[in-house]
Amino acid sequence: MQSVLLKVTDVGELLNLAPATIYRLMVQDEDFPHPVRIGRSTRFRRDEIMAWIEDRPRGLNEEHQIYGAVQRRVELNRQRKAATAARIAAGVPAKDRRAQEHPPEVGAP
Repeated sequence: MQSVLLKVTDVGELLNLAPATIYRLMVQDEDFPHPVRIGRSTRFRRDEIMAWIEDRPRGLNEEHQIYGAVQRRVELNRQRKAATAARIAAGVPAKDRRAQEHPPEVGAP
């Protein structure tokens, strides 16, 4: 039985991803199906893409967890910058701001 061949844009529509993300998956995800090259064209076997989808874990995967950690770090940095701006507006001297922003660790000399 012959498999239907899909263009990168078709795979992107099927997965709701941009073509650039499909190309990135080709490089970074060793489980992502390898394309078929026809001349200068790149095509994917539909049955391999569907099997890859079925093998994906349901719910939060590692990429979502990493994304969440990055989002938390961005929010923490935003909060720190806002606190620093408030201290500057309140006229707190720079040396005191540094001490407030980076308190010494417990047990440090």
